[in-house]
Amino acid sequence: MHTHEHPLVLKALLQGQPAPGPRWDAGGPVVPMGTRLQPSRVLQAGLDWGGGAGGGQGSLRVLGQGRGEGPGTARRGAAPPRSRAHSCLVPSGPPEPGSSTAASGAKEDPDPGLRPLQPTMPTDVEPSVLAKTLHLIFLSTFWGMQIWVTFISGFVMGGNLTRHTLGYIQSRLFPYYFHVGSLCSFFNLTIFAMCHPRELLSDEETTQLIVFFVCVIVSALNAQWFGQMTSDIMADMHLLEQSYGLGQDIGFFSRKSYTRLRESNPKYRQLSRQLNRYRLLSSLCNLGCLACNGFSLYHMATHLSTL
Repeated sequence: MHTHEHPLVLKALLQGQPAPGPRWDAGGPVVPMGTRLQPSRVLQAGLDWGGGAGGGQGSLRVLGQGRGEGPGTARRGAAPPRSRAHSCLVPSGPPEPGSSTAASGAKEDPDPGLRPLQPTMPTDVEPSVLAKTLHLIFLSTFWGMQIWVTFISGFVMGGNLTRHTLGYIQSRLFPYYFHVGSLCSFFNLTIFAMCHPRELLSDEETTQLIVFFVCVIVSALNAQWFGQMTSDIMADMHLLEQSYGLGQDIGFFSRKSYTRLRESNPKYRQLSRQLNRYRLLSSLCNLGCLACNGFSLYHMATHLSTL
């Protein structure tokens, strides 16, 4: 029977420190806890693998130690044997002739149950039909709303409705338009990011992800700030216009009466400047989202295998 020693125990004994705990062989503890060896006396520490007359039980022998300066072999007692599978990484003697380890020359795994976990790499998985369908619905919904509001409904209503009626409809319609667009862009970004792991992104996919992110930011700014400020300023201007009997004309072009009101009323002139500034910013955000969605549609079209 071989004695299995832990490297930390041998190191502590050689440095003259107390052993961290009792060590066991087939028959009992070899060195009890607290045994201290003097480094000056230790010339070599080894394990007596053969055993004595007690039936092959191992012992720890310190060579060069004088008589009476410490026990060479610890007291033995009954203890359960320690299995080889849970022993430490110190070899337990030469392999027996004819064993599989000796024949193959391979090192024995000290603990096959404790192996390092292999890192799992993400794989490029084909998106499901549901993800593709939702992505197409959100992208086409936002694109369709943009085309209708920007190039069709605005011109039609502006040429057939009065100034105040057009402003009232836009103040009620545009908040829904901006918020629905921002939600569609956010869902598009989420679906695309879930279907394309970051470690496997190509240059084209990275560009598409950035485009979706920019669309989310721009649409959120328009929904929460620029669009709302435009509607509030327009409502204040309409109140001043009503006090002067204006606002019932039809058409996009400003009449001379509004010009004279800006010159005579400082508050109306300030509101007019603010309205032009926020309307310009809102229009730029809307055109930016339109460009982002157009690029996304082009990216989707290039990856269609067939119609």
